[in-house]
Amino acid sequence: MVGRWWIAAALGLAASLAQANDGCSAGSEFEPRLCPSGLPAIKQVIIQQNGMKSAQETNPAVRCDDFKLSVRQVRQFLTQAGEVDKQDALHQLDWSPCYASGEVRFKDGRVGLWQISQLRQGSVRLGEGEPVYLYCPACRARPFKQP
Repeated sequence: MVGRWWIAAALGLAASLAQANDGCSAGSEFEPRLCPSGLPAIKQVIIQQNGMKSAQETNPAVRCDDFKLSVRQVRQFLTQAGEVDKQDALHQLDWSPCYASGEVRFKDGRVGLWQISQLRQGSVRLGEGEPVYLYCPACRARPFKQP
């Protein structure tokens, strides 16, 4: 019995150390685990839609006019945000009907489509690949709603 406990403890410690060494935060009940996004350096940000309201939001009282991001704020978000797992993005982060979207051109020549919501979550899709889901708890600019 002692041998099994020791093996289980050692495996748990090894998993914790591996997670600590991958550059990701541990996360919590209220915050998802954040990892470096790995997005390349940004060359240009283009805003195509700003202050938009999701078609899924049917309440006419909900307004998104005050959620307008500048190119500088989009660049900061994409640079500061951490990558979150798709399941965490869909189930742990709060949804916002207000968003901005556009295109980002990276210095390595790749182009991505980005979307950022008022509650500091977003995504970038590079080519035909799966989106990179992002969350930026450090983004405190005025248009973002704070928790």
